[in-house]
Amino acid sequence: MRLARRARARRRAPGAPYAAALGAAALAVAGLVLVQPPPATGAPPSPPPSASPPASPSAPTQAATSAPATTLRQGPLTARVQLSQGAVMTGADRLAMTLELTADDVDVERPPVSLALVLDVSGSMSGEKLGQAKRAVTDTVARMRDGDQLALITYDSTSRVVVPLGPVGARRGAIAAAVTRIAAGGGTQIPDGLALGERALRDAPDAHVRRIVLVSDGIDGSGLGPDGVGALVRGWTPRGVSVASLGIGLDYDERFLTAVADAGRGAYAFLQSGAELEPFLVKELDRAGSTVAENVAIDLAFAGDLRITAAHGAEVQPGSTRVPFGPMAAGETRLVVLEIASRAERAGPLGDVRASLRFRDRAGDVPAAIEGAPLSLVAVGDAAAVEASRDPATWAQAEAIRLEREQARAIERWRAGDGAAAAALATSNAAGLRELQAHHDSPWIRQQLAEVEADAERFERMPAASAEGRAYGLRSNARRRARVQTGVYQ
Repeated sequence: MRLARRARARRRAPGAPYAAALGAAALAVAGLVLVQPPPATGAPPSPPPSASPPASPSAPTQAATSAPATTLRQGPLTARVQLSQGAVMTGADRLAMTLELTADDVDVERPPVSLALVLDVSGSMSGEKLGQAKRAVTDTVARMRDGDQLALITYDSTSRVVVPLGPVGARRGAIAAAVTRIAAGGGTQIPDGLALGERALRDAPDAHVRRIVLVSDGIDGSGLGPDGVGALVRGWTPRGVSVASLGIGLDYDERFLTAVADAGRGAYAFLQSGAELEPFLVKELDRAGSTVAENVAIDLAFAGDLRITAAHGAEVQPGSTRVPFGPMAAGETRLVVLEIASRAERAGPLGDVRASLRFRDRAGDVPAAIEGAPLSLVAVGDAAAVEASRDPATWAQAEAIRLEREQARAIERWRAGDGAAAAALATSNAAGLRELQAHHDSPWIRQQLAEVEADAERFERMPAASAEGRAYGLRSNARRRARVQTGVYQ
């Protein structure tokens, strides 16, 4: 099945006034922060705050360099790697990097899929919720092809294989009967269920796309925690296994399930009721069936004193320079924004940044790799040269995503009962978006601003502990997480 290619908002070419305004933008130490441009007339203003210290009056202005970028094209994938600027200040400074990955939007021969459904059947799933989940499983199986394989795992206080991995075709009746017999009861031991799902997929044929889908409505009782389950799941991805997670209702452990999806390079979704489960399972099946590349990653090599301090849109391990994307489906676009710290003892070339794209091409089931042109950075002693080297679109994109993550923090403060801190963060984020909109307007930034303003209004009138408040917080975080990964800010 083809996935529709994401429509891109047109980037406006900066004119003279726009370029002058952007000349006053600065990357602050705490993130990417817009600074007001100086007035056209009147006394000179005080220097704006910036991560870059002011240049010495006696230091000559150094020639600016443009923000470097490289495009890597191999098989069905195209990656564009762009630095926010071509120059950094001597001493300590900050910059950003965007990595945009797109899979060709083409009809592909659908690969067979091996799917392990790991279903919560703890006591909290009893009644209508479990009935809806069972119907969703049955309807999803009906959409699978005869050559696809299914394993059904259930877990409560213990885990069990209800349907062992095998072809769907001749077993449709037996699978339906097994689903009918599922009953709820007991606690919630998620890692055991996940481990059984992964063990089942070890027997999947090499030509199959391997996918685990975890469904839960509660709090894990294993004591493993988000970090522990992330480490468990992360070890499966080199074998081509991806893991998606679904939270049903208002009482599940959001941090635990997002850790599973992040480590498993899969999707995460909040479902307010079991009735929403079937569309998600069908979407996961369709996405698995349109996979064109697996184990996709971009490896970075820094020649100078550069290090990644934050990653938005992918799970980058501390000290690592590998950016994992997981599987890519036809027509899919993914975006990762990296915040990078630099240090230069003196002015001059800081060294090259090199990027290489690596993946397994499903068309020939072969590994593929390509290295892009080196991206050169220079260290300068003049803040104006740093400003002149910045790419407006990349800078705006990185700032929008930073503000999106800041608004997720505001939601968390509100959910924790600190309404005043949440309101202050929302006000600050709205101001940043208005400033960003003045310099680099787009429909997505306008939408983001409208949502931040709506959040602020809800912080005042909606109790965070109410059912409506819990649903709003879960839905907002899931939506923002998806948008950061798909890059809707261009």
